[in-house]
Amino acid sequence: MIEHLRLKSKLRVFLCVVTILIALLSSLVLQPLELFYPSVLIAVLLVWMSFIDIERHILPNPLTYGLVIIGLIWASIYHLSDLGHHIIGAVIGYGLIATIAWYYIKKRGIAGIGLGDAKLLAAAGAWLGWIGIPYVLLISSLSGLLLSISLMITKRSFDLKQRIAFGPHLAVGFWLVWLFQDRFSLLL
Repeated sequence: MIEHLRLKSKLRVFLCVVTILIALLSSLVLQPLELFYPSVLIAVLLVWMSFIDIERHILPNPLTYGLVIIGLIWASIYHLSDLGHHIIGAVIGYGLIATIAWYYIKKRGIAGIGLGDAKLLAAAGAWLGWIGIPYVLLISSLSGLLLSISLMITKRSFDLKQRIAFGPHLAVGFWLVWLFQDRFSLLL
């Protein structure tokens, strides 16, 4: 179990730490100071999950469930009047990806997206509220599309069966919406 939480190389661990530090610096510069500690937790878990997903194509349950639970606890303490928005966000986030995964398996007979991605979007909904879900999906979809286009250009071909980890793209969307939440006019 713990093996799934480890990164395979020291270089990836170093890159993970550097990415976390950049994320935290962006939080210090762009957010109010009272959001720094939650930002530390979010950044560490999102970056860690992203690197694991790139390596193994999994998003470990202890990290995704932990992010959902802590997000709902945080919302219950700091956004009690809007707690329903955060609970609905977690349910909608999970439900959207789980429904897409179910439909894809039904139509194609193979998995196209995993339930780890559903849990990660549920975590985004828990932290951002239901109104943040469309923004996270838009940013993550554009990020994934840009990666696919760059792979097509550099390889001069594109294999439709090539696996691409979507967790890092969801993490980028989650982080950017969290970072610029006041500019997205979210009900946080």
